[in-house]
Order: sequence, then structure tokens, then C-alpha cells
Amino acid sequence: MNNKYFGDDDLIFNTSSRVPICLCIDTSGSMEQYDDTTESRISRVKKGIIQFYRELRESDLTKYSAEVAIVAFSTKPYVVQDFRTIDLVDPDSVELVPHGKGDLGKGVLKAIELLQARKESYKRNGIDYYQPWLIIMTDGRPTGDENTISDLRQAQQKTIEMESNKKLTVIPVFIGRAEENSELSEIDSKADKYLSGFSKKNTPLQLSSGAKFSQFFEWLGKSVVMFTEDTDVELDFADLTDWEEI
Repeated sequence: MNNKYFGDDDLIFNTSSRVPICLCIDTSGSMEQYDDTTESRISRVKKGIIQFYRELRESDLTKYSAEVAIVAFSTKPYVVQDFRTIDLVDPDSVELVPHGKGDLGKGVLKAIELLQARKESYKRNGIDYYQPWLIIMTDGRPTGDENTISDLRQAQQKTIEMESNKKLTVIPVFIGRAEENSELSEIDSKADKYLSGFSKKNTPLQLSSGAKFSQFFEWLGKSVVMFTEDTDVELDFADLTDWEEI
């Protein structure tokens, strides 16, 4: 029986302190929408991920310390990329295919499970680590099976508890464009309400255009670099960024 955990080989040969980052991304069918832009929502996310990796690679510290995993969720959550340091992954190979519904709660619960397991790998291999980051990206209300709302509440409770205990940094992101006096506006309002339940520190950021995606992921990469270069830095996202202007 093989008892080797995924990624433990890298922990043996690279003993740098780690910062685990999980991107929890909505891949429901609505992510194919364009929002009056030339690219679909999912295409803008993919380009943003490439920008994020580029920022992390520019620092020798985060190149070998920042580990990124990607959890996607549609009707069910699934792991697109398990934790790997930036020097070992190709962002162009990330496949995100919109389909089905978007069960937000199950997606976040899977992301938390992955982050907790990675922390256990660090402990098992004697690797120092920074507390994890979770970036939640969705474009609508959670949909799924009969347990969708209970799973959502459970996920929100876990992220709030971990955040309050300084065990997790949570960045909620709404993908799409609100339109005043329209049905979409009502949907966006409800989506924001659900996203707000994942963090008491950071209010949901809305991203629509490709430029905003690029700016956000660039900011995210630089923030991770700042965090790993100075352990005394306490990141305050409300001060670092005006969400409405990104």
C-alpha cells in the first residue's frame, strides 16, 4: 500500500517555509457569460491566474514558498490543481470548463479540506508555514442539491471561525456586472449577500472587465510577496485596496 501523500516529495527537497493559497473558483454554466466584454467570465479568470503566477515568480522567495491549489465547483467540487510551488506548475495547463450548477458551499468546504490537509503535510515533514489564504470567486447564488444551503452555512461558519482565530485569510470575489433596475441586479445583490458571509474582515470585491481581473491578480501576487518577505506585516485589505475602484 502506498502511504505517500501528494506533494510530500517536494517538501523533502525544498524546505522553504510555505504559504498555502487556494483559489476556489465557480465553474457553473453561467461562467460562460461575457458581461458586454470580449471574453467570457471563465476566460478572464484564467488570464488572471496566469497574471497571479507571473507576479509570484518574480520573487525568488514566493517562487519556492507560495503553493497554489485550485478547487473548482459546479454541481460538485473537484480539484483542478493540488498544491505545488510556483516553479513547478504551468498556469497555461489549468483547465476550467463551465458546466452545471454552482454549489458554493461544497466548493468552499472542499477548499478548506485541502488547506487543512496541506498544513498537516507541512507538520509531518517539519516544514514551517504561514497561515493559508482562500480566494473565493463566484458569479451567482449557490445552487445544487437539497443540502446546498446547509453546506453554505457550514462553510461560512468555518471560514469566519478560522479568520477570527487568525488561521485563514479570506478574500471573497464576485464575478460579473451588476445592472441597475434589472433581474441581474437582484441576482448580484443576493450573490453579494452570500459572499459577505465568508469574511467579517474583507467585503466582497466585484470584478467585471479584463483589466480589473488583471489588476486584482497583480495586487494579490504582490500582497503574497509582501506577506512572505516580512512576517510582521499585518495585511489589511480594506486599507490596501479600494474594492470599488479595482
